[in-house]
Amino acid sequence: MTSHVALLGAGYWGKNYIRIMSQMQQKGKIKFAGVFEADSKSRENLRFNYPDVRFVESLDTFLNDKTIDAFVIVTPASTHANVIEQALNAGKNILVEKPLTVDTKSSQKCCELAKEKGLRLMVGHTFLFNSSVRELKRQVEDPEFGKMHYIHCKRTNLGPIRHDTSVIWDLAPHDISIILFLMQSLGKKLQKVSAVGSKNLGGKFEDTAWIHMMFEDNVVAQVHVSWLDPHKVRDVVVVSDKKRLAFDDMDGRHPVKIFMKGVEYVPGWGDQTFNLTVRDGDIHIPNIKSSEPLSEQFEHFLASIQDKSMKNASPGEFGVEVVAVLEAAEISMAKSGQAVLMSDVMGQTNGSAGGCPHSVPPARCERTGDIPLVDIQAAYRTVKPEVDEAVAKVFAQGCFIEGPNCKEFETEFAKYIGVKHCIGVNSGTDALYLAYRYLGLEPGDEIITQANTFIATCLGATTLGAKIKLVDVEPATGQIDASKIEAAITPKTKIIVPVHLYGHAANMEAIVEIAKKHKLKVVEDASQGHGAYFKDKRVGGFGDAGCFSFYPGKNLGAFGDGGALVTNDDALAARIRAWRAWGAVKKYHHTEKGGNSRLDTVQAAILTCKLRKLDAGNAKRREIADKYIAALKGVGDLTLPKSPPNTTSVWHLFVITTDKRDALLQHLNDNKIGAGIHYPLPIHKQECYKDELSSLVGTLPQAELEAPRMLSLPVYPEMTSVQQDRVIEQVKAFFKK
Repeated sequence: MTSHVALLGAGYWGKNYIRIMSQMQQKGKIKFAGVFEADSKSRENLRFNYPDVRFVESLDTFLNDKTIDAFVIVTPASTHANVIEQALNAGKNILVEKPLTVDTKSSQKCCELAKEKGLRLMVGHTFLFNSSVRELKRQVEDPEFGKMHYIHCKRTNLGPIRHDTSVIWDLAPHDISIILFLMQSLGKKLQKVSAVGSKNLGGKFEDTAWIHMMFEDNVVAQVHVSWLDPHKVRDVVVVSDKKRLAFDDMDGRHPVKIFMKGVEYVPGWGDQTFNLTVRDGDIHIPNIKSSEPLSEQFEHFLASIQDKSMKNASPGEFGVEVVAVLEAAEISMAKSGQAVLMSDVMGQTNGSAGGCPHSVPPARCERTGDIPLVDIQAAYRTVKPEVDEAVAKVFAQGCFIEGPNCKEFETEFAKYIGVKHCIGVNSGTDALYLAYRYLGLEPGDEIITQANTFIATCLGATTLGAKIKLVDVEPATGQIDASKIEAAITPKTKIIVPVHLYGHAANMEAIVEIAKKHKLKVVEDASQGHGAYFKDKRVGGFGDAGCFSFYPGKNLGAFGDGGALVTNDDALAARIRAWRAWGAVKKYHHTEKGGNSRLDTVQAAILTCKLRKLDAGNAKRREIADKYIAALKGVGDLTLPKSPPNTTSVWHLFVITTDKRDALLQHLNDNKIGAGIHYPLPIHKQECYKDELSSLVGTLPQAELEAPRMLSLPVYPEMTSVQQDRVIEQVKAFFKK
């Protein structure tokens, strides 16, 4: 039976696969279904170069094609887990280019799903099909090989330097796979990994690294990788007590040399000396068959599909171990070279050795491969090297409360917003409470805010005994309708609280003007607006105080709770700094009855790393929002969101409205797409405010109209075009039914 195969992705390896698969189709070995490539420009270029090949823009085209029984996946590694799960659930056998995924846990889940479905999952570690590496394996398996001493690999060249990952993930998978492949022959289990690296070019990722792998019986393997060496080197050296093997992948004529000279230790004359002896012997140069490893790998994959009893040379489980070594090496580098137990990484109890502070945050609620509303794990991977290094330093210093990282973050965030002061606290809720309290809000006073906000906007005020006055929102943007604020002002009004909801900026020019006219304070709830602009100024810096939440799902999110208050008011900043530390101006000297609300040092270190990527992440969110708006225009009864005039939005949420909200939500969830509702009830309909605000029911028509109709679609900087295309396709599919 001839396999029907589709190729997913058309990067560097994809182009080689197009050639190989086209040749095999001509020979009648396969039926080449075509190529999925999400990028339109890449598709057009490929169509020009390969006019006889079919190219599709939607992955669903191949997923839903029952005649296709196999996929070759060469999409970016960050998409592998998601694409693999979709493919396995669609009944496709898979050959995926290395690495299997970008973390051990998702790699293991891919293997479990393949086993559950009874399908092949093979990982493209191409060097396992290299004739020279196969000769090394044959030599290691020879009884005459003797006792293994060590393996040393070196893979260096002057560039190309990547800016999206470290040199370990770029170059080391090849040599790690070779080492594990050879050690399989000896039955030696890998026990621990350590690694050190350096950022010689001052980039965000290591450009040079050394990995140390310790196997049973003290057998050691080492890998050196670098983008900075002046020479391109691809060497593998294997040393035993009877033979020494050398593989030079840059030597086209004689890549493998076998030195029939054993190495032995002989006791010397002194207590701490020894003599090194080398047995005489020949140098053997085996005849290495010329072949294309990528083609052999693909043919092996095809054969394994046809014959389920055939042993898979590079199964998913092998790919898991390679990913685990890479992950262990990253953890070790963050811990200054401390060894990491493979049993801890493979076990995934804490994501790293011994539950160290560099472990991966808890898995999101959705299963691996689903499209979440927000992907916390992907956000972590984006900053993993910097965060791991920063957190390791905090643990090494042991200063967990008000450490130097807190001051560093507060200084950088104040500068980012464009204000004099930033005071880190333990949540956005506390930031709002403290702003209200120290701007003089008292029992019986009133604040004015919008009806469709999150409840934290109001809780701080009512905790102080103040009352809430709600105004309606703009239909197009969901922001507070500034034209309705003045009508809500009474002699008891003290503070106006605009909320920069969904990542849009409220009309701060009009709001500040109203506040000045009526001598009111302004507190900005910017918990969803990190980096958003009104005109040429970032939100948070317009009012008397700006309040931010660093909840993990925010545009600038910690890996735990956190918040901050920003202000230009020196006296306000001083009082809040004192209150957050029990009212102390210095240790054990308390000027007032304060509380305990401090941003801890670990979260401050993480936030500093993430702040430096915030603008890039916000730009990516804008790209995703633009694509949604273009693709979903005119679909069903959808009303699509708009950015308010004179603003630059950061799209914390992408909120659509439809009369079929609940059914659409169920449809998306059934298709493993996360969606959310922000928020199902306006403030005056919340149970806790029923007694004091129930009279407002029916007086806030826009907020009441939108609450049962709004739905948030997934949006996060790490979202791939494949993932977004799937969301768009499922929304369209729902309205076609």
